[in-house]
Amino acid sequence: MVAAPRANGINHAAVDRFTLAHLAGGYVARIFGLAPAPAAIIAVLWESSEDFLKTTYPDAFPNATHDSKANALADLAAFGVGYWLAGRLKRGK
Repeated sequence: MVAAPRANGINHAAVDRFTLAHLAGGYVARIFGLAPAPAAIIAVLWESSEDFLKTTYPDAFPNATHDSKANALADLAAFGVGYWLAGRLKRGK
């Protein structure tokens, strides 16, 4: 499954409603001047610790189900696209 059509597909499909939040995270990281390497490290650290945090603090998440591998990779890609997009839009001004 590529996109989550319903709430029960969240974190299991590659793309879900939280993918947009990861794209926004990349965008914000670039706007605030975070260099590419630290931005990528933060994104990878977040994705690699997200399931642990969901298990430990489930109430802190709107949906505490664990991410599938496809979802985690899509979230990292979305972060990268957001970072790239912010750079493109900044140069266009």
